[in-house]
Amino acid sequence: MEGIGKLLGLVILFFYGLTVLNFFIKYILKHFRPQLMEHPKFFKFYMKVVKFFVTYHKWFGFATIVAIGAHFAIQFTTRGLNISGVIAASAMLLQVLLGVYGKYFHPKNKIWLWVHRIIAIIIAVAILVHIGSGD
Repeated sequence: MEGIGKLLGLVILFFYGLTVLNFFIKYILKHFRPQLMEHPKFFKFYMKVVKFFVTYHKWFGFATIVAIGAHFAIQFTTRGLNISGVIAASAMLLQVLLGVYGKYFHPKNKIWLWVHRIIAIIIAVAILVHIGSGD
């Protein structure tokens, strides 16, 4: 079972990584569009990449949460409660709630978006602490 728990941890990292890439891909488009447009074939390809990540951002996040649930169930039943894992998972759950809020309530101010981005950084740190704790 320990092997499955570690595999699910890697699945979490994979889907979380894809989720976070959405920000970087859109950042590059926003700040380097003129340079990208100098290469029409690459720009056309890049726009397909942007569309893919924007379309599937929420599904990558959903897959991350599903993997967290499975990871937690296995790790909890075989190794007990891990505080650093609970903190990382709780931050991810908060992140999902912020994403749902932004998607369905369309807030006029963008404070929620900045909080969403800051939580992403907190999650990355929490994951590193969780992995580094070796528990």
